[in-house]
Order: sequence, then C-alpha cells, then structure tokens
Amino acid sequence: MNSIFLLIISIYAFFIGNKFIKPNSKKSLFTTFIIILITSTLLFFLVDIVTFKPRPNKAVSGNGNIGFIVLYFLIPIFLIQLFILSKGIYQGFKRQPLSELIKHIMFGIVLLVMGTILQITYVSSKLNALSNHPYNPFEEGYRGSIINQYTNTLFFNGNIYGIFIAAVVIGTLLTLRFKRCKDHTKI
Repeated sequence: MNSIFLLIISIYAFFIGNKFIKPNSKKSLFTTFIIILITSTLLFFLVDIVTFKPRPNKAVSGNGNIGFIVLYFLIPIFLIQLFILSKGIYQGFKRQPLSELIKHIMFGIVLLVMGTILQITYVSSKLNALSNHPYNPFEEGYRGSIINQYTNTLFFNGNIYGIFIAAVVIGTLLTLRFKRCKDHTKI
C-alpha cells in the first residue's frame, strides 16, 4: 500500500504542478519540477528497496546502512521539490477564485488524513515485525542509530512523502486564502 500511495501522490503532485507551475512560470522551472518529482519518487522507492525486512531467527546484516547513501540525495531533492511546488501553487492560485481554493484544500486534507492513517498502520506493523529483533532502536539495550538498515522506511516512505506534499499544498493554499481575506477586509 505504501508504494501505491506514493504513486498516487506523485500523480497528484504532477497535476498540481501542471495546473499551477506550468502556466505561471518559465518552461525551465516546470521541467525542473518534473525531473525533481520523478527523481524524488524513484529515490523513495529505492529507500524501500535497500531497507531490509526483519526475519525472526535469521542472521543480521552487518554491511551497514546503504539507505544513508540514498537519503543523502533524497532529502535535499525532496526539499527543493516542496519549495518549487509551494512557490508554483502560490503564484498559480493568485488568480483563482476562492471556491477553487477551498476545493483543493479539502482534497489536500483528504490526502493528508489518508496518508496519516496509512502511516500509523504501517509504523505499527513495522514495529511489530521488529519486536525482539536486535536492530529495533526502540528496544532497551539497543545502542545504534534510530535510522538503520531495518528502520529506514519508518521515516522515509510513500506515506511520509504524501503527508509532506499534502501539507505543503494545504499550507500554501491556506496562506493564500487568509491573505485574500485579509486584503478584502482592508478595502
């Protein structure tokens, strides 16, 4: 389900970008957004691939956390994507009617709630699988990093990706809405 939500949110981000970044900015910014969107989506998939699945009574990997290499590239690329998305939405929605704004806010809230529920379920099942595992950072006596080769996807997965995208969309739109209401009361 994690990967499906990641794809849904990526498609949603593409449509938001296509609707608001493409018509209101230079072609190079939209192209950059698409490249960064595809790259960050693939990197989130890659984090899932390099994260080991805990198996009870099986040998523990001693090769370190390959996910750190992926995260080194993923985090700045994802932050740039969120910035471009926010900027594009802000510029694109300036001319949109308030009813359009509210419609997108509500859809963003639905995605945010869905992503939060999926994340809670995912973390619960992942922590259950990690119980009594030597690499469980939440067990007493564990001395390693909280992010390890078994827990990368607790913090970097499709649900988190979706939560951040939806939060940026909602936050930017709410900022615009309150700014418009404030500007109308001054008149």
